[in-house]
Amino acid sequence: MKRLLSKKGKIITIVIFSLLLVVSIALAPIVKINYDMSSYLPKDSVTKQSLKTM
Repeated sequence: MKRLLSKKGKIITIVIFSLLLVVSIALAPIVKINYDMSSYLPKDSVTKQSLKTM
């Protein structure tokens, strides 16, 4: 705990956080979002059959 509270520990924490932030921002456009929740249902599900009739 003392290592985290020292000046060196704070700098290391900020550097690691910054690196993770940059990687997250760089990879965010690659993430695909599936808005069709019915694609996760089994084909013989009653809910999926009802959605087809609608």
